[in-house]
Amino acid sequence: MAGQLYRGGQETWSFLSGTTEGQHNVVVPNAGMFPKQANLKTSADVQITATQTGDVLVLSSADWATKDLQEGDFIYINGTKREVMYIFSSKYALRLRYAFPSAVTAQNVTVSKPSTYRHVKITAVGTVDTATVDGVALKAGSFIQYDNNGGILPIVYSASSANESLKFEIGL
Repeated sequence: MAGQLYRGGQETWSFLSGTTEGQHNVVVPNAGMFPKQANLKTSADVQITATQTGDVLVLSSADWATKDLQEGDFIYINGTKREVMYIFSSKYALRLRYAFPSAVTAQNVTVSKPSTYRHVKITAVGTVDTATVDGVALKAGSFIQYDNNGGILPIVYSASSANESLKFEIGL
């Protein structure tokens, strides 16, 4: 389900998790981060993994492009996001704002960058009350809305039970 809407003179579009978003022809997973995260890979296209020691992630390789991961970006592992506060000069380690709540050992590193979107509304759609957005449980029909002229930080979501999805309404 994709469609363009107009909100306060701004162009917005909407789509459902678990479908293909028509305007950009991108499959929206039932769980992940918005904006969509990308795998951190080496120049030879090998997935980089990380192991956590306190609030530091030690990476399996330093052979990655600096445009692919920068301070202020977010790492997504095991359904949780953490902000990158500092990248060590060797590029083998990152300091996070907070440690991940569960052990991270040789986990794939995925990255999401803050967006330029100014409006994001996420509504639980379906008959099951188990969808979550940034750890907040949503009952069917309820929503969470983010508005920020400076852009929206990455959002973790999950609607992976049968008969549930999330409707995203995005505005620039």
